[in-house]
Amino acid sequence: MHFESKLRDHLESVIEICQELEKNPAKNFNPWVFVQKWANKNGHPEAILDALIAIRQRRLKIKNPWAYGNTIMSVQSGNYYEVENVQQSEISKFKEDWDASAEIKELASGLFEDI
Repeated sequence: MHFESKLRDHLESVIEICQELEKNPAKNFNPWVFVQKWANKNGHPEAILDALIAIRQRRLKIKNPWAYGNTIMSVQSGNYYEVENVQQSEISKFKEDWDASAEIKELASGLFEDI
């Protein structure tokens, strides 16, 4: 599988759902091709999993599983990446504040040594 490295912690769940969808297929839908397509497009791993779960749950009611899954991916993938970017930004800001705080403490400690 070419998408293994891109699915990180979700690989086992994705494989399990793909195997289940092979046994109980949705109309004209190959889950392995879907996963490979979105992994190649750098779709967020959690969004890929979300899309597969949604397709599995509604496979008998969905008229076009590809369109349904693609819609989920186009929304959820961006949402997950945005959350990760916000979290990373907050971590970076915290580190900057922490470093600044340490510098201030060091400067202040030097002031008190002179007194």
